[in-house]
Amino acid sequence: MLQSHGQRLSQNCLALYCGTPVRLFNVQTAWRFLRLYTSATKDSTSDQQQKLLCQIRAYQKENVTIPWHMLVAQYRMPFDSMKQIQAQDDTRIREQKELSVRVTQRAEQLYNKDRGRCDWETVANEFGKPLLQCLALYDSSSSTIVARSRPNITDWPIEDVEVLKSFIAKHLDSTTSNNLQLASIYMNVRHDDCVFINSMLSRPKMTADLHEAIKQCRDNGMRWKDIHERYPFWYSLAAFRSSYMHFRDELPQTADKDNKIKWTESETTRIQEILKEHYKPGSMRLAKKVATAEFADKPKIKVLNKVIRTRNNLYLKSNKHNVEKIRRLVETHGEDWVRIGAEMRITANQVQNLWKKCAQRYNVTSGWAEDEVEIIRNCIKNGIGPAEASRLVGTKLMSTCADMMNKLNNSEQTERLDVHRLHWSSVDKTRLAVLTSNFDHKAIDWAHISKELGRGIKACKLKYGILSRKRHNNLSGYTDAINTEAQRQYEQRSEIDWAEVSQTVGLSERECLEICQFDEGKNRWIYDPETFSWDAANKMTAFIEANYPSPIHVNYRAVSNYMWVDINACINMAMLLRGEIEWTDKILAKIIELRDQGMKFKDISKQISPNLHENKVSAAYHNQFSRKMYSPISDEDRQLIRRLLDKHAETMPYEKLASFIVARLTSGDKFTQTTRIALYAMFHPVYKARLEKAGKTNVINKILAGKISIRNLALELDLPVRILRKLLSNAKSRTCSNTWTHEETEQLMVYAQANTPPYNWKLFSTQLGSKTASQSLRKWLYLKKNSML
Repeated sequence: MLQSHGQRLSQNCLALYCGTPVRLFNVQTAWRFLRLYTSATKDSTSDQQQKLLCQIRAYQKENVTIPWHMLVAQYRMPFDSMKQIQAQDDTRIREQKELSVRVTQRAEQLYNKDRGRCDWETVANEFGKPLLQCLALYDSSSSTIVARSRPNITDWPIEDVEVLKSFIAKHLDSTTSNNLQLASIYMNVRHDDCVFINSMLSRPKMTADLHEAIKQCRDNGMRWKDIHERYPFWYSLAAFRSSYMHFRDELPQTADKDNKIKWTESETTRIQEILKEHYKPGSMRLAKKVATAEFADKPKIKVLNKVIRTRNNLYLKSNKHNVEKIRRLVETHGEDWVRIGAEMRITANQVQNLWKKCAQRYNVTSGWAEDEVEIIRNCIKNGIGPAEASRLVGTKLMSTCADMMNKLNNSEQTERLDVHRLHWSSVDKTRLAVLTSNFDHKAIDWAHISKELGRGIKACKLKYGILSRKRHNNLSGYTDAINTEAQRQYEQRSEIDWAEVSQTVGLSERECLEICQFDEGKNRWIYDPETFSWDAANKMTAFIEANYPSPIHVNYRAVSNYMWVDINACINMAMLLRGEIEWTDKILAKIIELRDQGMKFKDISKQISPNLHENKVSAAYHNQFSRKMYSPISDEDRQLIRRLLDKHAETMPYEKLASFIVARLTSGDKFTQTTRIALYAMFHPVYKARLEKAGKTNVINKILAGKISIRNLALELDLPVRILRKLLSNAKSRTCSNTWTHEETEQLMVYAQANTPPYNWKLFSTQLGSKTASQSLRKWLYLKKNSML
């Protein structure tokens, strides 16, 4: 053993050092090598140890001699330390095997034959271990307990299903294959069966055996509610029934026909006699009881359905016998429905509905008379429903009256609606064209147009599409004539008189500008902040405001033909007028020059574009300087950051450590250096372990409570600020969905209308609780852009 500067060097260190070239043999090199070796042996992490153990076990599994000299060079770890790590792992494995044997033996002793599984809660309490750890220690290969086989869903009792659901919800954070292996040990069933029943709990699917079991229950007269309690895999009773019906409908039809119960004429007659003897108005219980007892050889559900169908045919169907009887009783007793119902052996509501069916059966007509439409209008004004309206009209069904009421309501002008007018006159078409021309084709107020024309919205949209296609087809026929006339004028005098073109072709001047495709010799605008004149841009603005006022969509082909400038140049100039600019090197150089002269960003923005906001100029200016000042970090400094973090992360506070590392870096600016250090620290195992120890949920709750800032909390936990900000961002992204519901949008619109800008989006997001301030701001901008506010 050699000692140097208070450090003891082992033979392994000397062997490694002797491998260095002779030209490096000096005191400085030796001292640097000593520090590197000491750091490597001292800072071996648990990940390295785990990797080392996996490699050693692989050699032992293949019965290969372990090459210790290679492992020493690979992991930079002394031979004695490696043997010690191996011995500790051997001891751990041996203790775990002994504990597994004891857990397995105790589980066999606590096996309950009635329940068919072990009392694992008692095992966990006796050994003082978590339940999942005891299940993982259980060795099924050495146990005498045989796992139960339950391949079919009907093999699972409701009690075991509830126990499994409770175990998964309480102990398993995810239903992976390994976790379900623990669940199968807990329930003492085969692993495949446990996976199958878990899939049924998460995504239930109707199977053949389950369908047959449900069908048997229904034939025995069980209610759907009771069957659903026996097989509680579907979240609701409606979904359970729907799945059963869908599976039944997909079965071969021949099987249904073979299994269909056939009723003879004598059996049907006997059912009628039972009803006449035991049926009472509003109560079929006694009749059903007698019928099921008498026809015990048939499925109970089929007998009950037959009784109901027979009752409906006898008393509720509007056949000739019932119609004559109810008419005679109404003529005798008037509309005394209780008395009439008692004589017809049905309830008052049933006899009233039967009377409506009988009255409409012989009085229904197809067309609508003016007096009938007037009755419907009065019903709408007085708030009367379709059923009463059908009775008042007397010649229309309830559904027909409901359709007419909807048609009148959609028109929004019931007094002026002519239900017989399906033809569009030339005046109506002209009015439709005039009304739609006041809007952009993407933002037409159809409700306003429907109200003005007295027609439905759907009819207006349909006719507008037809007229638009006709107009487009008609105008496309003038394209060649307009192009020819424009080319003739341009070749004669190098300019085009659009008024003359309009008179020659026979269209308006604006239509000629929009249709003309002749573009030979058009100019191009090149924006230069020093030499550019705004006269042409102002001329273009005046033309757009005169011909395409908001919200009408601008036709830039017409603008291009009017200005005789390339269409792309016109679009770029319009963007520039709106304050949307492309930051070229020349413009940035001009901004830097004016800024050096002491000019404010507000004045600089006006020189570039009249509508350009000063914040955009400021952002472009600072981004330009950030790109110039940016200096990347060299690979050597990156390696140095990692080494210093590994060495001092556990012993030195992060704030001091970051300053300590920055002082030793030779490349990059200070901002780049601190950012790189924070990025490496985010994924360092020491800081990740500290965050896990503090608890991510507790940290997020402290930040959201607002009692402590992120920076102060980072100092308290000795963590980089970037870790906490990233954690908070991820938490918000999980809790705050990007999708806005109708209620959330309504609340935002109410808030924006009730307050004046600038809005406090942070306060609004706190009140809403489901969206961040930035999400609220983006949603407001979207609504404002689409003219929804």
